[in-house]
Amino acid sequence: MAKNKTYNKSIKREIASSKARFISIMAIIFLGVAFYAGIKSSGPDLEKTINDYFNERGLMDSKVVSSLGLDENDLKLLEDNDKISDYYATKSVDVNMTNTKNVVKFMEYKQNSTMNKLEVVEGRMPKNSGEIALDEQALKDNPNLKIGDTYKVESDEDTEAYFKKKSFKIVGFVQSPMYIDYLSRGQRLSEREV
Repeated sequence: MAKNKTYNKSIKREIASSKARFISIMAIIFLGVAFYAGIKSSGPDLEKTINDYFNERGLMDSKVVSSLGLDENDLKLLEDNDKISDYYATKSVDVNMTNTKNVVKFMEYKQNSTMNKLEVVEGRMPKNSGEIALDEQALKDNPNLKIGDTYKVESDEDTEAYFKKKSFKIVGFVQSPMYIDYLSRGQRLSEREV
């Protein structure tokens, strides 16, 4: 018991002789605990928010990619698989644009699809041939772009062969759930989605 009294006196004396250091250490501890409690309590809310967004936009669970393309037999395998609830086939091409010095991903979209639904930020979705909707990141890369402008595809001959038209009228700017983070866009952050 006497040992405890001596020890408590020693602690009180040490605190009294260096009040500033004691207060600093306590402040650091309180900040650490508050920071940890904030992170711990906000994590589930952040997870729920992103899950709600992905469910609302119908983000795909996985993606099958082939550089040679998928034929009807490949798609039939997906259709016959009872573990796959829904799918759709789409084409995309990465174009090394000589006029903008960027690599741009051109993607087709299905108008009535329930998967990977695009959110229109400005304007509308394309309805006619020769119209294009760009990913909103295009505005960050080139703030001069506006609805009604002409968007030209200029690349090498082999790549241009993928396109029936080389000029498109910009009718809207969109946001895709597939590109919610910058890492999924690639290094230069310059992909645009059609």
